[in-house]
Amino acid sequence: MAAGWSLAAGILWGNPNVHVTYHWHQHQPVYWPERSNGAYSPGSNRYQFAYDSIRLKQDNAGNYYPGSTAKHPQNQLWQGDGGAYDDVFSKADRINAYQHGMRDSINTIRGHANAGVSISYSGALQENIGSLGRASYGGYYPAWNQPTAEARGWTTSTGHPRADLVGMTYHHSFSPLLPESVLRKEIAIFRDVWWKSWSGNPDKSDHSRGFWPIECAFSRHMIPVLREFGYEWVIVANSHLARTCQNYLDVAPSAGTNTWNNVPPNRADRLGPAVPVNQWWSSTIDGRGGTFPAPYAYQAHKAQYVDPDTGAEETIVVVPMCDQLSYQNGFGNMGTGEIDNEISPFATDPAHPCIVLMAHDGDNAWGGGNSYYFESVPGLMNAVSGNGYQPSTIEHYLGSLDRNNLDVVHVEDGTWVNADDRGSPGFYHWLFPPQRDRGSPAFDGNDPKTFADFETPGFSEDFRSWAIIVAGANYLETAEQLWTGAGGSVLAWKIQEPTQVNGTDNNPNFVEQGWHYYLGGLDSGFLYYGSSLDDEMKSSLAQRRALDAGDGSQTLKQYVDGHLASDLTAPTVFKPQRYPWNPGGKDWGNHIGYRKIGFDGVDPWESEFFVWSHIFDVSGVQSATLRIRVDADGVNPVETTANEVYAGGTWISVPMTKRSIDPAFNPDRNPGDDPGASGDINFFIQPHVIADYYYARVDATVVPGIRDSLLDYYVEAVDGQGNVSRSEIQHVYVEDDGGTTGGGSPPPTPADPAATASGSHAVLLTWSASAGAVDYVLRRGGVEIGASGMTDFTDSGLSPGSEYCYTVEARNASGVSAPTAAVCATTTGGGGSPAVPFTMDGTLDSAGYLLAGGGMELHAAVRGGRLYVATGVPANGNDHFIMIGNAALPSATQGAPWAKAGFTALPAGSPFLGAESTNNYLGWSNTGTAGNDKFRGGAGQVMEGEIDYEAVFGSVPATVCLAALAYETPDAAALAGQAPAGDADGDVDPAELRCIPLEALRDEDASGVFDRLEAHMLFEITSVSRDAAGTVTIGWNCFPGRRYAIECSGDLAGWTTVAGSEVTAGPGDLTTSTTLSGQSATAKFFRVKQL
Repeated sequence: MAAGWSLAAGILWGNPNVHVTYHWHQHQPVYWPERSNGAYSPGSNRYQFAYDSIRLKQDNAGNYYPGSTAKHPQNQLWQGDGGAYDDVFSKADRINAYQHGMRDSINTIRGHANAGVSISYSGALQENIGSLGRASYGGYYPAWNQPTAEARGWTTSTGHPRADLVGMTYHHSFSPLLPESVLRKEIAIFRDVWWKSWSGNPDKSDHSRGFWPIECAFSRHMIPVLREFGYEWVIVANSHLARTCQNYLDVAPSAGTNTWNNVPPNRADRLGPAVPVNQWWSSTIDGRGGTFPAPYAYQAHKAQYVDPDTGAEETIVVVPMCDQLSYQNGFGNMGTGEIDNEISPFATDPAHPCIVLMAHDGDNAWGGGNSYYFESVPGLMNAVSGNGYQPSTIEHYLGSLDRNNLDVVHVEDGTWVNADDRGSPGFYHWLFPPQRDRGSPAFDGNDPKTFADFETPGFSEDFRSWAIIVAGANYLETAEQLWTGAGGSVLAWKIQEPTQVNGTDNNPNFVEQGWHYYLGGLDSGFLYYGSSLDDEMKSSLAQRRALDAGDGSQTLKQYVDGHLASDLTAPTVFKPQRYPWNPGGKDWGNHIGYRKIGFDGVDPWESEFFVWSHIFDVSGVQSATLRIRVDADGVNPVETTANEVYAGGTWISVPMTKRSIDPAFNPDRNPGDDPGASGDINFFIQPHVIADYYYARVDATVVPGIRDSLLDYYVEAVDGQGNVSRSEIQHVYVEDDGGTTGGGSPPPTPADPAATASGSHAVLLTWSASAGAVDYVLRRGGVEIGASGMTDFTDSGLSPGSEYCYTVEARNASGVSAPTAAVCATTTGGGGSPAVPFTMDGTLDSAGYLLAGGGMELHAAVRGGRLYVATGVPANGNDHFIMIGNAALPSATQGAPWAKAGFTALPAGSPFLGAESTNNYLGWSNTGTAGNDKFRGGAGQVMEGEIDYEAVFGSVPATVCLAALAYETPDAAALAGQAPAGDADGDVDPAELRCIPLEALRDEDASGVFDRLEAHMLFEITSVSRDAAGTVTIGWNCFPGRRYAIECSGDLAGWTTVAGSEVTAGPGDLTTSTTLSGQSATAKFFRVKQL
């Protein structure tokens, strides 16, 4: 034992091998990534800062949208602004912490020679506080940044900053799951705002060497990008060092708040040392805690990345933050007891000392208040020094050891325990598994293995949001490739600041504008809080504004779509996910309702799993393939790299099944029970594009001998131009579930297969049961499209008027049967040519197509790929127009047609049908070369027309926004009439458009009634469920805005309306539901009635 130390009762006092320091995380997002109107802060060529959004809400001056009556964002940004939840920027503690509080706190510990903190202060927060400070608003001041910049200039005795403002993602985006191009942009623009705010060098030569991954969410796949920007160390949660120890599940065999309160580590991740049992300790607070080994989980190490193409290795220093002690420090005073008893006794190596890093939010809970900053911080540092430990900074700590000789270790993916229902390696709180429809026969509330659905697939908001993020990334990646390939530039400083704070326009090109808006929608909190308020709209809004960015002649999306022949950008592949995390093994956590799987006598998961991803390419995805390699010895030691490269071994290729995601889909999965919100999200903003979902099921039929084996896997995608993308290699150990492979026989081929069209977009498949079958595999055109545990399956998302052929195979653990003979069906309707065309003769095709009346009338319908519109012919000296858009702008900012007076809220270039009053002219505008038709009737008749909506808009719009308008005949003449009715201000505002899902207008049988209003077409009950308390939930296809009620019968003869069952479908709803409580177990029949 070194001189000067004393050992009493097993406690080591006066131990200089223990460094203690803080990390404070400060952040608030861009709450509404809508274009600024320039009224409150300089410039309109950027998204809104906090001051913009606050004033717009207070003045009722903007951020209103069709389909929503709320002021957006719905968060209460300032006390009393009408928003929900606690106020954000008006809290006194935050006003202090964001400006001078951290400096003043650090000043209280400057008496310790090397004491200090690291700080992550997001770019979004810098923008927000800067906007409030420049306005001298509510206690914020113009020099808001100077106190923190001053503290950055204070140094320790060894020359390190006492306030180390480390790197992070600008918008608090979730680093481990971001496409690499997006992570790179986020860091690049953060470095640009950093030097401006903190008095840094423009060349960034004095930028921090450390990086904070938000939510402390780390994956080794981030290392190349971090090293590219010069970061030398990154903070990680020490639980994800602890969980890699070989004997972790020996010291923590079962779930608990002081062991693992989420999925246990997979054996593929348990590559660390076996730490002696007496060096582990456990603790919990507020249900958060864990089990940690000392000194291993309190020492810096190196993590390694291996390039799968070349085998080249890169490393970065990982600095562990204390999961348990950090939470404790952020919620109350603490002393050094845990350090004295659990860490210091094992910190005996001067060459490899320990660090006790308390990392938590610096603006939330008790950790954001004056008691924390001015009592707890100096109090703990004084206690640390008094007990002989070192008040320190991360840089001072790292300077005390030889970084070059640090051991290379494996760090499990995951976050800190303060989030993600305690740090899941699957990041479930930001990517909740898609949940099975609670009304499905396959769902069993007592069996957590049935909760998730990866074949249909199921639904979660996060699952949907990442598909939007992936699609937007590919458009921007491709736009940048095309633009720079033609000699243009894309500069990070213009993305970060398209308009300077003094109002100077930096003149960004439309690619830089696109990145600016897109990145503003990536805050991890928009995923973390599920269906909270309007969070689920923000990625869609940001993507829309990004793809709508333009140069006056074209939008970014139009630019990319017009240059697909030059597309050299590979598909964007979302980091492949697997489920369950431990095939053949244990599970626990919120994703399975805290039910036991694989321990305490409960059966484990089966030895099989799904791998899935979202994949998108502007040129279309030609193929997606899962590659799997079986490791020869079942071990992937850190010292070797054979498992990390594509070369070597034999890869099994598994074609992945594609599922299209409907961005408007919002099921009522589990009424009254969240996770993941149940049908209560108003998706009033839809994305321009959304990625498709791809999955593969991996079992013994795919990988013979799968049990008790280590597998490497990755996903490869090829786009329509032949560009290839390969994901990083991941690893999974498949435990033996005790089942058998082989020894039996596959089930017989199913009998009686049949295919029947279910309208224009789906086919119903049925067959007879096969003895011994576990489930059935469905193939369309020879390609697997899903599996079913029942004897029916609906294949949806199909094209109208198209033939589809299918086979069915029965499956069990011994294999699959021979396929059935192919059965075929043709969907109704058709793409370019509907089964029954519209008639252009000046007479309404049907009075049932009326969407708005009262003065002028607006009629519309869809058959096949054609959109029909009609209104009255010009009269009373007015020109008439029918306007069509694929979205509504936030406000009326686009000029009226034919240079008439006023503005409309339809996007620039939207198609319209116009007729003059002084002659017989009738013509389409902005439809390009797309096939269209029109006819102008005589007096008292209608002007009508139809367009190929996909050809006109470039893709099938989820929503169309329509208006019939009458303007006085002269140029610059005023608006004289409109349908829907307006407020007579001369503009066509968003609320004066009839925005409706395109599919709601479909009338494929040409009956003159929309299909969703006809029982023999799409008006049908889609789900019925009843829980143990007698609550019945009924869902059905609806028409937006229509009223419905439920009728009940005990004998199918007499029917009565159920009291309180009336429902009005929302303006964008294609499905709706109602819940009936107190329904007895007696057999009942229900039907839905239109009111």
